[in-house]
Amino acid sequence: MTTPTEARGFLGTASTVGLDAVQAYSDMLNTLNIAEQAYRAKLELKKPTPATLALAGGEGAPAAVDASAEEAALKAAIAQAKTRGTELKDQLNGAREGVSTGLGLIAQLFRLDGTEGSLQFANDLERFSKALNTTLEAVSKYAESSIKIAEKVAGVLDLGQKGFQIVSAAVFSGQIVSAVFQLFSLLRKPAEPPIEQVILAEVRKLHQLVEQLQGRMLSRFDRVDRKLHDIHLDMLSRFALVDWNLGLVNQNVEEVQEALYALQADLNRVDQNMYAYFEDMKDDYFTGSAWLYLGWNQRHPVPLDYLQFTNAEADFSRWGALDARDSTILAGINGRGSNAAISPADELPSTGISHNINYLREFPVQLGLPMLATERLSSPKDWMAGAEAYAQLFEEQPVHGAAMLTTRHAQLITAGTKLDTALTGLGKPLFTALHARYAADWATLKLLLEQSEAQWRTDLNRGLYGVDLWGAPEQEPSTHSLKQGEKPVVPCAGGQWGDWNQDGAADTLSVDPARWNHDVLRPLLIADNMNVDQASIDLCGEGSWQLYSEVFTGLGGLYERKYRLQSNVYVRYTYRDPATNTVKSEKVYGHIFTGGQEFTVLVRGTDRPTYNPNSTQNPQEWMAKRWGYVQWNITPTNYALGDAVRSSVRTRMVQVLKDQQKQFYGSIATRIAQGGDSLQVQAKRLTGSWLAWQTYVALALPLSVEHDEHLRGLLYGDDSVLSGYDTLMNVEVEPVMNDVQDMYSLFSAAAAPPAYNILADLAPAVTSRADRLKAAVDASLDAQATSGGPEASAWTEATLLRLRLSIPQ
Repeated sequence: MTTPTEARGFLGTASTVGLDAVQAYSDMLNTLNIAEQAYRAKLELKKPTPATLALAGGEGAPAAVDASAEEAALKAAIAQAKTRGTELKDQLNGAREGVSTGLGLIAQLFRLDGTEGSLQFANDLERFSKALNTTLEAVSKYAESSIKIAEKVAGVLDLGQKGFQIVSAAVFSGQIVSAVFQLFSLLRKPAEPPIEQVILAEVRKLHQLVEQLQGRMLSRFDRVDRKLHDIHLDMLSRFALVDWNLGLVNQNVEEVQEALYALQADLNRVDQNMYAYFEDMKDDYFTGSAWLYLGWNQRHPVPLDYLQFTNAEADFSRWGALDARDSTILAGINGRGSNAAISPADELPSTGISHNINYLREFPVQLGLPMLATERLSSPKDWMAGAEAYAQLFEEQPVHGAAMLTTRHAQLITAGTKLDTALTGLGKPLFTALHARYAADWATLKLLLEQSEAQWRTDLNRGLYGVDLWGAPEQEPSTHSLKQGEKPVVPCAGGQWGDWNQDGAADTLSVDPARWNHDVLRPLLIADNMNVDQASIDLCGEGSWQLYSEVFTGLGGLYERKYRLQSNVYVRYTYRDPATNTVKSEKVYGHIFTGGQEFTVLVRGTDRPTYNPNSTQNPQEWMAKRWGYVQWNITPTNYALGDAVRSSVRTRMVQVLKDQQKQFYGSIATRIAQGGDSLQVQAKRLTGSWLAWQTYVALALPLSVEHDEHLRGLLYGDDSVLSGYDTLMNVEVEPVMNDVQDMYSLFSAAAAPPAYNILADLAPAVTSRADRLKAAVDASLDAQATSGGPEASAWTEATLLRLRLSIPQ
């Protein structure tokens, strides 16, 4: 490469090799991810379709999930990914060499030219090289780590077999944020000199690859940690404001870079306030001293004098050794954690982990365990800030430090050591008790949910009378109009029966319909109970004469006819037709009593076709007169009528019961939010137990939370352990199926809720996720023995070491 043209040509070649490697690893990751997500999706709780779509749904019970095909496909994808990963090793090494070494050499050659254009080209090339190299390293390592992650999911790799060399989605996301930061640093404002086309062309290709990769991974990020999904969406939205053809950014680049820094800081789930420490309004004097005294030698031509040094030394040691422990604002109030009346759901969401340290110190008492420490502990964040500032002060001002007769390193080290002892003592007994408390709280909430369903079914105002909301309309309610004793039988033609017994009042007929089987009418009986379409059921009767004998007499062309009484009792269904908004009445069941009264009549042959027996004898009169005898001495013929209306009502009741399901789900969601309701009280307890469990995991296993996707997903992802309701720690724009209230809220608006109570899916999901989290935590705790000791030392270890090294010799 002796000319700028040749150098630019090599840029394109090296970039292509690097971009091809990124694409190859991205494809490998995508193929494996598709198989893994398909397997997970087969086992997950299914989010319902919103009710804006057509309503539908079948009947039945939850079916056992058969994920064998997806599991086999995942294992095959793992094997394929391993093979492909081996094949890509040489390509990766060559790409690294070309991107880092080759492009770096070209940048140096352009710097030697010394002209403004060459220097700008060199700067742009170095930024692009860093962005491409960061992306290449991130994608390749995450693709390789995803094989181990998938093996855990498929059960090929034990939970305990892990190392912190695994790159998690959180670490990967942080690396991508860094790459995007480098990309944005290349972009120009309209008034600035443009990027050289040869670099801009490669920048466009890298942007397209990053955007493709993010789009492919969004569903995965949701499972691992919902915050990752939001972070990548934010990055994609910022991409949309760039003119990638011209390399122009339509926003303030510095603001974008600040936002990207904030996104990267947001990735730390353990205590994101560590990354926003100087925004904390509780540390005014400490912040002022840190800003004033640290880095003094780099900012001022006059050395820091001893009085100023002592002011800084006093402020930093006081903050780290005293305020971090004694301040109730910084480290919590004594007596709250051991008080069962103060729920973790009230205490933990209000401030970060560090500021709840003494609540957490005491909380094990509620589990029947000893406190983490008998004396107050220091807020990890504030102790760390004070101790780091103190150590830095002595590093920067060794002469003043050595002049002190006695430093306050010992007090800071003692506070940090006590904190370390407490945190490294977080072990299996605590997490076993937390799991047991959570399981017991869920069992109680589940019982309350079951009781709520029973109360819903027996609420007289709803008229279900025990009908199963998820059953077919052919259920028999515990009571209905045909099983409530004697019912009047009114004339089918309307009006009243005549005064046939001459007592001065209309005769009355009645019967107890419970003596007959009306199972075929069950959908109509439920509709009557629930007043669906203003439905009502009554009994009506009408008499008629049945010709049972006719003989020619041979005299004057007369025929002798014999008639017997038919007493007809009908079950009648009256309703308002929604289609026409008119009241309709249909006979839907008949009971025909034949006999009890007869008469004989001679009829001329010419009158036979038109003869009406009712003109001789009134059947309504005789039905009324003989009803007492007829109903007890004659066995009726029973048959169903009105097939069309019965079918229509059944269809209607399928939908009515589905609506009841959604109303019930909605009522649960409402009650969980209603202060003082038994469901709200227990959901709050479940939420508190989960928050305590989640917080202790973050304290005890900060490295695993950062590196183990399986563990992180159970803590923060869409498949996380379920709480009772959302808290300030996990505010959501839309309901997510990670808490009981959201589950019921989502299904209350479902287009087609499942044909069974969602509790049938929810209960095993709650226990399964809790059991998986316990197993993952136990595995991480077991792995500590072979991976350098308790992870909780990460909170204090580096700072304690720095403190010791900064002690004046």
